[in-house]
This record gives sequence, structure tokens and C-alpha cells, in this order.
Amino acid sequence: MTGSEKRVTINSEVCGGRPCISGMRIRVTDILDL
Repeated sequence: MTGSEKRVTINSEVCGGRPCISGMRIRVTDILDL
């Protein structure tokens, strides 16, 4: 997964501190559940 580090961010103020897509409020777990 080259480059995924730039797309996934963890911020305690966004999505409850869960990993989400940079610049969006879409959690990584939501995408993986699709």
C-alpha cells in the first residue's frame, strides 16, 4: 500500500480519533465494510 500514509489521518477532533480519509469524515472502517 504505497502512499496510503498520505490518505489516512488520525485526528482526535475528527471521527472520534479513528483513522479516516484525509480531508473527509469517512472512516477507514466504513470503507473496509463495503
